[in-house]
Amino acid sequence: MLRFAVAIAALGVACSSPAPPPVAPAPVVAPSPSPPPPPAIVVDAAPAGPPPLSLAEGQQLFEHTCQPCHSLDGSMTPGPTMKGYIGAKLQLDDGTVVIGSAERIAAALHAPQPLQGFQPTMPNFDGYFNSQQIAGLVAFVVSVQ
Repeated sequence: MLRFAVAIAALGVACSSPAPPPVAPAPVVAPSPSPPPPPAIVVDAAPAGPPPLSLAEGQQLFEHTCQPCHSLDGSMTPGPTMKGYIGAKLQLDDGTVVIGSAERIAAALHAPQPLQGFQPTMPNFDGYFNSQQIAGLVAFVVSVQ
């Protein structure tokens, strides 16, 4: 029986595979620089829609709708003149001081804010003008500054 055990032990040693050779550590490789980020995509902030009216169309709209109350030459009218409006310090009826701007003109068509010294008679034109007409009207007023 001893022979059998020695034979089995010898067989086990002979059948077992040798241990694999040690694996060398992988070389340390510096990481490659990451590619530059893609260029930024610039999106125009202007709202989509039809282009604004031409200055001539904006002028026609001003003359028919706004000029009965707003002059372009500084003359007295029921509403403030548009001459020098852009960049001017304006005092609202409540005493707040604001700066005249294209944005303020456009906003006044939807929610008029009376200026000091003028009666609050400007109607609310909300829904009367489309965005194309407002842009053309404002562009015309800015162009005559």
